[in-house]
Amino acid sequence: MRRIISIFSHVLMFVGLANTGYGQFDDVINVPPDQAPSFIDSNTQLNIFAGGIIDSSFFSGSPDGTSENIEVNLFDGSIDDHMRAYAGSTINVFGGTIAEFLETGRFTQPMDVEVNVSGGSIGNWFTTHAGTTVNISDGSIGDEFEAGQFGVGNVSVNMTGGSIGEMFQSNSGDVNITDGTVDARSPVTQTIFLFDYDANQFEQIDAQAAQQFIDKIVVAMPTGDLARFVEDGSNAISARIRFQSANPRQRFSSNIDQAVWTIGL
Repeated sequence: MRRIISIFSHVLMFVGLANTGYGQFDDVINVPPDQAPSFIDSNTQLNIFAGGIIDSSFFSGSPDGTSENIEVNLFDGSIDDHMRAYAGSTINVFGGTIAEFLETGRFTQPMDVEVNVSGGSIGNWFTTHAGTTVNISDGSIGDEFEAGQFGVGNVSVNMTGGSIGEMFQSNSGDVNITDGTVDARSPVTQTIFLFDYDANQFEQIDAQAAQQFIDKIVVAMPTGDLARFVEDGSNAISARIRFQSANPRQRFSSNIDQAVWTIGL
């Protein structure tokens, strides 16, 4: 008997270098030595270096979605909590720290926002809305990263390295993970049952921890007289596959590509 479980696996692309050409922007702000802004708009590049601090509630782009060609490059230093990135923004994290409650786009309006993480860290409660693409090749994103809040619109998360903390949620769009680590607060157990027609009840034949975010082929081998799992006359086989978290409040989803049952008598 064989069961194939596929959570997420696709070929993905990561863009990891900031385009720092001065000619592509009308305004280039380097912090330090320049004064840290609280808001930047179209055709602006913001570069943050060691010792640079951007205060809380910094806006990249206009909330109405009319901005374009904005780039924020975090090489070192920090951006404090409640940063907002709106349409036309590309956020490149090479080092340093973006604090908690980073939010991209608006759930009421799709916005083209890109976040590239190749170093440094983004804190807890990072929330993305429709139109956002997040590419992770290194560095870290904290706990409760939510991709596609309220399940509205398309959000893409592409991961080739780095780490994501506990309680990662993808509510809409694609999640493509080929490397890196995603922590789980509570493990999810996958259990396989076959119906025993002699005993007239389901019998557990396999239980193990579910694989997260990558394909896994599970082969379960029941023992004893296998004829008990085949109904006389119809040759039917009845099975159940259960996924259960140790934390009843934890949300998760599973995807089974194919279930194949083979019994040789």
